[in-house]
Formats: sequence, C-alpha cells, structure tokens
Amino acid sequence: MSSLTELLMSRLSGGDVEQLSNRIGADKDATGKALSAVVPLLFSAMARNAGTAEGREGLARAVARDHDGSVLDQVSSLFSSGGTTDGSAILGHVLGDRRAQVEEGVSRASGLASNQARDLMAMVAPLVM
Repeated sequence: MSSLTELLMSRLSGGDVEQLSNRIGADKDATGKALSAVVPLLFSAMARNAGTAEGREGLARAVARDHDGSVLDQVSSLFSSGGTTDGSAILGHVLGDRRAQVEEGVSRASGLASNQARDLMAMVAPLVM
C-alpha cells in the first residue's frame, strides 16, 4: 500500500466507515472491503491522468479551485451530508468512460450493490483528490 493510501486509510476511523456504511445502506465489512479497493484505485486513476499535460493541468486546476485538503479534517461531516455531486464530477474526470466498469468491479469485489459502490466512490473521491 502506498504511503498516500495508508495516510488516507488511517484518517478513516471505524466510526467513519460505519457512517459511510449507513449512508449507502451497506454492511460495514463490505464497505471497508470496498474502501480498501477504491482508495488505491482512485489514486492510480489520478496518477494516470497526471501522465498527460492536459490531465496534469486539469488536476492542478481542480486542486487549486476546490480541494485544499481541509476535507480531511471534516471526514465525518462529508459522509453525514451524503453529497456525491463533487465526487461524481471527480470520478467522471479521472475514470472517464471506464467509470461504470470500475463501479461494477468494486461492486463484485466487495459485495456491495452497484448503486452502493457508485455512491461510495462518489463520497470518497473528494478525500482522494
């Protein structure tokens, strides 16, 4: 596990995972399993996007505009609000036309329903960003 993945996963307490589970209507163990897959997957997708000049510029603009890292101090409030709009936009940018395929893979690997995997990924994407 990369140090960024470890850092983010260490910020997610058991209470955060339980809160996220409740928001998406899933079992806590399945949610934890999905998180273990989603966080490194999103870091990899962002790294792949940063491999092109256009991708780097897009990520830099997004970080400068909306993602100053303060969300890491408010993980519980992020999950309690259940908002997925920002996360959905992030997923659209970093996964592109592979998004549905990735969501289905997370669903199969974790035991979450497709809509639960989709919502979990959208809620976690701002943390990874």
